[in-house]
Amino acid sequence: MAIERDIWRTGASKFVGVQHTSKVNSLNPVLLNMVHSRRPEALLDYGCGDGQILELIDPVIERAAYDPSPEMLQMLRQRQLPDIDIFERASSIPSNHFDLVILSMVIVCIPTLDVFKELATCIARVLKPGGTLIAATTHPCFRQYGFSDFKTSMGHSQPFEYLQDATPFEVSIHDAAEHQVQFVDYHWTLATTFRILTEAGLLVVGLTEIPDDASHPDVNSLVPPYIVFECRNTPP
Repeated sequence: MAIERDIWRTGASKFVGVQHTSKVNSLNPVLLNMVHSRRPEALLDYGCGDGQILELIDPVIERAAYDPSPEMLQMLRQRQLPDIDIFERASSIPSNHFDLVILSMVIVCIPTLDVFKELATCIARVLKPGGTLIAATTHPCFRQYGFSDFKTSMGHSQPFEYLQDATPFEVSIHDAAEHQVQFVDYHWTLATTFRILTEAGLLVVGLTEIPDDASHPDVNSLVPPYIVFECRNTPP
């Protein structure tokens, strides 16, 4: 199977066609609970994909979406969700507007330190002072392990060099219908992630580690596949 290096732009429908059960059953419910418990007035899903999370958010909340992939945004539009502002360019997102930003599985898509810094700066810009960032990513400490429905090349076809930021690695996701997709993500240590967020004014105030999908026959009950950063926007 071909390995997609930029699957979000070049193979979005292929990615969405695989049922990512650990994300759906383990990660997304935690993100939704974090959102609804904070009762934001205005929310942005930055890197919204096809709108899987937005569809489950209480419509009383002002909802907005951004994704750099036109194909992902087209799939979001096909959901026909009411009252969602869709931004095609990050520069078009209004400043100091959102109480809460969701950044789910975006950090692993960042290829360079400069892009990471630009992303963090953009998030700080669009959040209100005191607003909340909820940033979810695959746990950088445990890439060498296989989980219920995904595994990586780290510790297998390539060494797991934890301290080497921006290292590309292969990810393989499979589902019960034997659909499979392979693509490239990028590794960022916890220390670098903390530093870049903090330098942008996004103070990390909480961490949540998400266990694997307990309903899956191949569940990994030893270590968590996901980690969520809760940050407060603290502009200078």
